[in-house]
Amino acid sequence: MRFALYGGTFNPVHYGHLTIAEEIRQRFSLDLVYFIPSALPPHKSSEQIASPLDRFLMVTLATVSNPSFLASSVEIDRGGKSYSIETVQHFKQQFGQRAQIYFLMGLDAFLEISTWKDFAALLSSCKLIVTSRPGTDLEAAVRNLPTILRDHHQGLCFSLWKMGSSGEITPVVDQGENLFFVEVTAIDISSTMIRSRAFRGQSLRYLTPRAVEEYIKKHSLYNEKDKIIGE
Repeated sequence: MRFALYGGTFNPVHYGHLTIAEEIRQRFSLDLVYFIPSALPPHKSSEQIASPLDRFLMVTLATVSNPSFLASSVEIDRGGKSYSIETVQHFKQQFGQRAQIYFLMGLDAFLEISTWKDFAALLSSCKLIVTSRPGTDLEAAVRNLPTILRDHHQGLCFSLWKMGSSGEITPVVDQGENLFFVEVTAIDISSTMIRSRAFRGQSLRYLTPRAVEEYIKKHSLYNEKDKIIGE
């Protein structure tokens, strides 16, 4: 079984998240992509974030139509600060050695990975997929691996996949199987944008699934100014 763990705040989930997950699912021939909303992100202020239950339910609404997507409450059920290494260990214990586990993250998160709990163990516990974000440079990250990973880049075999004009993703560097940098379709949507628009009462259509838009309106999420700061 091959699956990816896609962790994040998802505050709220939007079409950028969904597009990335589908492109990665297809590119790596994954059986499933687990969307895993964090309970309490270690690097973000809780005042800026909708409740864990609200974010989990929005992820569930956004993914229910795709049989290859599943919403997981593992980090919410665990409570406290959400650490990726603990989540990976949970899935390794659940599925055992038969599973091939990929951990999906954006380049912005990868650039801060040295600040994560037990990040060296994370690098050795699963395969990492690092995706592009609008305005980010995957090739620069590859060149700066020794700085980003400090002493832990030795032994990592990385691949760099770029998207051509036809939309085809092809390898530029193909050294191995444990760290992948993948250029994905650039969709310039952010959770910050959605929260700001919700605060101003603007339409969220075509930014997030209709069910998520309706949930935000029904439960009056992001109506307070302190809820729209940050990603």
